[in-house]
Order: sequence, then structure tokens, then C-alpha cells
Amino acid sequence: MALKDYSVEFRADAVALYESTPGATYKRIAADLGVNRATPREWVLRDRERRGAAALPAKMPARAADAAPAADSDERVRQLEARVAEGLVAAAVGNVAELLDVDVDEVAGAACS
Repeated sequence: MALKDYSVEFRADAVALYESTPGATYKRIAADLGVNRATPREWVLRDRERRGAAALPAKMPARAADAAPAADSDERVRQLEARVAEGLVAAAVGNVAELLDVDVDEVAGAACS
């Protein structure tokens, strides 16, 4: 496979595109530009080194960068589990009502009166 020589402007534009696109991946940028998927990574790393930013961690995907703390995640899981449980109970009540051939709304209305 022959090595391709890309212009300085093309490489700079590729780095700028990667740096300015939230959630960008090297693979996606490479596909968009029609280059090998390792090429944008090399360009970005060289650019960071040139700017003295080599110690910066790799760019995090947008979703991971905005992730909520673990406590919020645990609370969200509890909320979702409660919603699933409510849905299962409602489905079970509906199934029992169907087996007994009764109208759940009628029974609920009578119980609330």
C-alpha cells in the first residue's frame, strides 16, 4: 500500500474537525475524510505534541463527558426498576381481571367510593 502525502492544510483541517466535533471518533473522522482510520489519530497526537498539549487525555465521547455522577445513576436505576415493577403489577391485575371476567375500572371505582 502506497503512502499518501496530504497537504498541511488538509491535516490541520482534519485535526480541527476532530477537535471541534462533539463525540467525534478517529474512525468516524477517517471515514468522513476517506483516509486510513489511524491517520487522524496520528495527526491529532502530533498537533497536540506540537502545541505542548501531549499530556492531555484522549477526547471523551460527548455522552461520557456529560455522564451523571454514580449516585444519580443509582437513583435513575431505582426509578426505572420501580416503573418496571408498576408495569408488571398493572399487567398482572389486568390478567387476573380478564380471567375473572371483571372490569378493573369498575372494581377500582367501587373500591374508591
